[in-house]
This record gives sequence, structure tokens and C-alpha cells, in this order.
Amino acid sequence: MQRGSRKAAELPINYKFSSHLLAFFEVCLWAILFAVELKQEGFNMVLGENRTAPAEASDFWDGFIKEDVAAEYLCQSTRTLQKWRVTGFGPQFYKPGRSVRYRRRDLYNWAETRCRASTSQVAA
Repeated sequence: MQRGSRKAAELPINYKFSSHLLAFFEVCLWAILFAVELKQEGFNMVLGENRTAPAEASDFWDGFIKEDVAAEYLCQSTRTLQKWRVTGFGPQFYKPGRSVRYRRRDLYNWAETRCRASTSQVAA
């Protein structure tokens, strides 16, 4: 029998993981990787210390992102953003040439202006 040709039912009990356990390990791995990345960028995650953001943090908010990333940030589809651009409803966008780009700061500010306390509250 070739290596790797066993069926799932024949695998030893050690290799049988539930999907929940795998998802948990994946989340833990992403959290560790995120913490390592923040540490490398100069963010100190130790409590009680001064948590000043480096100068690159402002560059992050002023950087341009693609249309699909902006749509994901706003929890909308790319097509919805395209419709908003036509009607003038959506956030400000930049069009260098044929591509469309958004600034993270503009997306954040636009989303914050749509914050409401109740459904009967009128837009300011």
C-alpha cells in the first residue's frame, strides 16, 4: 500500500480532528501572527506601557486600497460600491487612470457619518 493512500476511516485516532478544533487552531495561529506583526511594526502590546503608534500608522490610514478591499472593509459587495459611485452616494474615491482606489481614512469617516442611535433618527 502506498503512503498517503489510506482512507479517512483507517487513519489512527491521532489524525481525526473535528472541524471546530481545526478552526480554533487556525484562529489561534492568526492571532499569534497578528501579534508578531504588530510587535515588528513597533506596537507594544504590554499593558501599562505607553502605546504610541509609530509614524507609519498615519501612512496606513492615508494609503490607497483597491476597490475589492474597500468593499470588504465596508461589508458590501464590489458591485454595490460601483453603483454608489454612479449615484454619488458612497465614499470619496480616486481614479488614477482606469483604476479606482479608496483611502482607508475616507472609508472610515464615511462609515462613521452613517452611525445612528435608532432607526427613526434622521441623517444630519
